[in-house]
Amino acid sequence: MPLPARFSRVFTGLFHAVLTLLLIASLSGLQAQDVDQALYDAGEKVFKGNCASCHKPDANMTGPALKGARERWDGKGDIYAWIRNSQEYLKTGNEYANKLFEEWNKSVMTPMALSDEEIDAVLYYA
Repeated sequence: MPLPARFSRVFTGLFHAVLTLLLIASLSGLQAQDVDQALYDAGEKVFKGNCASCHKPDANMTGPALKGARERWDGKGDIYAWIRNSQEYLKTGNEYANKLFEEWNKSVMTPMALSDEEIDAVLYYA
């Protein structure tokens, strides 16, 4: 038994709305993947140019592995300050910074003149 014309129009309208939402969702997923790949590539470039002589993404070297580094710090500002000048940052008395300093034989990290965006990219890459 066919549906009345009114129900048919409502059903067709809902069907088109769902298809449109699915299309939008799939396209935004592709854009997010593109951004993620660009961020990964930028992080790899900064890492190789500035960090690779002392760090590996997933293993300790002269310095600690970078994978999960952001999660080990209390806040973004702390890790940015540490990367830019660990020796100066130690003076703040930050507990994790001092623990890291002790664990790595009281070695300070070479100061890095990196932007927040460059640091974020490296941490994303790692």
